[in-house]
Amino acid sequence: MGRAERVLAVALSLPRARCPSRAKCRSTCWQLARFQSGRAAANLAWSVDVLKRQSSSKADDVALKTDLAEAMARVPEQRAEARTILEELPSAI
Repeated sequence: MGRAERVLAVALSLPRARCPSRAKCRSTCWQLARFQSGRAAANLAWSVDVLKRQSSSKADDVALKTDLAEAMARVPEQRAEARTILEELPSAI
């Protein structure tokens, strides 16, 4: 369950993908973007919470800390903390 939850958290924290071919999938991409726009902040908050929880239980997992910092960097209020996490990573390796 932990790995699946992490994969979902990372996927939801990524910026929305752009449609590769507007002519072929314009309506589908537009509908998906409209659905996701209202949920983006909630999804990102959930992602950060999951990654924080998992990171606290696996303090030596550098990849997990990187995922957490990248998700936090997308939240303006948490950018400073994200930067601190990323700056501390070289000493953890």
